[in-house]
Amino acid sequence: MTCDICLTQHAELWGFPVATFHEPISNTVNCAGEWAICDACRLLFDIGDAHGLAERVTITNSRIVKEVVERFYVLLIQNTTGPLARCADQATSLYGSSL
Repeated sequence: MTCDICLTQHAELWGFPVATFHEPISNTVNCAGEWAICDACRLLFDIGDAHGLAERVTITNSRIVKEVVERFYVLLIQNTTGPLARCADQATSLYGSSL
């Protein structure tokens, strides 16, 4: 199973619902629906640490990329529409892997 935040593989993930939202930097509308998150990302997500989430996902040290990713995670956190729950076996992450 793949975490939709850090894109790493995990045996178990948490799922959380997200409303459709517009990301102004890239001028895109981002996916609504169930997102999957690993335990390490969840700790950062629960406290609203978009910077910490951006650090986990950013491969390059580009300041611009980190700032864009961090802004995206601020919007993601703000648009979460419900509580986190363990993902069901039949669910699918945004990246198409079975949860």
